Amino acid sequence: MATQNPKLARVFAYRVRKVLSSRQCKRLLRKVPPGFEHKAVAPEIERYLNAFIKGGTTEKVHQPALFDWEGRDRGKEPCDRYYEVLGSRSYPDAAVLSPFRCAFEFDREPKKSGSSFKDALMKAAVHVLSGAYEACVLAYILPARSKRPRYLARQSEFTRRLIKRFQAVGLYVTFIRKAPG
Repeated sequence: MATQNPKLARVFAYRVRKVLSSRQCKRLLRKVPPGFEHKAVAPEIERYLNAFIKGGTTEKVHQPALFDWEGRDRGKEPCDRYYEVLGSRSYPDAAVLSPFRCAFEFDREPKKSGSSFKDALMKAAVHVLSGAYEACVLAYILPARSKRPRYLARQSEFTRRLIKRFQAVGLYVTFIRKAPG
């Protein structure tokens, strides 16, 4: 499943996090019901992907950009984002399928805290640790009025080590606070 562009996938994943945290994306997310975040920001990701491929890369890419997301009306032929792992199919919410493989997971902070962030992080990690994707971006959506959680606080040596290992395999996290609406 992997392509010959893992470095390019990781550069793209690292850079696209800023696009997801932009004012434009926050506005798009303002009134989107839970579970539809990827559909709201998919056009922004796709625009950035096309610009990245055309001029924002240092490597020559000879394949067209192919981006897909859950629920997209493809009309013609389906794009396979899924893969089998641990006896079941796994689907990222959205994915770049060419010229590299980069998965996107969108999850949200629930009203009651718990281990939802760790669950979302592990779900995203499967995409890169399994080798199905070369990079992954976990976009964790926070309510408009929430304070930035301390999920990635640099105080714990274990948190630092975990995040460093995830980044080494191509998993990047971005927190997106919805714009007040």
